[in-house]
Amino acid sequence: MSLPQYGPHALLILLIAANIILMKVLNAMTSRLKASGEKCGMVHFELAGNAEKAERIMEVWRKAGLEQTARISLWLDFAFLLAYPLGLALSCWALANGGSGWFAQAGVCIGFSVLACTPMDAAENMALLGMLDKGANDAAARLAAICATIKFFLAGVAVLYVFIGLPLSLFS
Repeated sequence: MSLPQYGPHALLILLIAANIILMKVLNAMTSRLKASGEKCGMVHFELAGNAEKAERIMEVWRKAGLEQTARISLWLDFAFLLAYPLGLALSCWALANGGSGWFAQAGVCIGFSVLACTPMDAAENMALLGMLDKGANDAAARLAAICATIKFFLAGVAVLYVFIGLPLSLFS
């Protein structure tokens, strides 16, 4: 696979900058959610898996006056879910483009696979927003947890590939 000379690299730099900015904003918001109670951060909500756990988290947020913070965080995540999968995919493809053999082939596959984070994250966000608006239910909590688990796995594999591939590309 051959990438054009400048386009993807400029886009990758833009995506890295967007990801850093969005991560800082989202981290500031989610740290407020985490501080509201033990195991009450956004990731805990994403992975609650059932109505009882999700409702407990939402109740803590309600008592702390943080429900709107959670909603805003989820809506901002729609921008992040467009930026991080594409940034990770371009990183994997750039590293694969400079190599050969099975590691380069893996990078191409991982780059395409991580793009599935976008619909997974979007479905997760919609389920979580639905629970914030209409109350917790098992179906939405399970959907969010399944989507979040797939998303975290795919993003984790892509990050691992980049962390392994970057030093390899620099020293080969």
